[in-house]
Amino acid sequence: MLKLHPFFSYFGSKYRLAKYYHKPQYDEIIEPFAGSAGYSLLYPQKNVYLYEAHEPIVEL
Repeated sequence: MLKLHPFFSYFGSKYRLAKYYHKPQYDEIIEPFAGSAGYSLLYPQKNVYLYEAHEPIVEL
């Protein structure tokens, strides 16, 4: 299985805690406040939609 890591560190990242969250029940993941997409990186085979409002992160 492909294992992805965040491309950058981000305050409030969910990456380390994401393995304790429930696994997605559907083929789509909608991640609000995405930051570095910590949760979605665990499931690269899913259809992922990332939403972020913090302008520097969006531009990155």
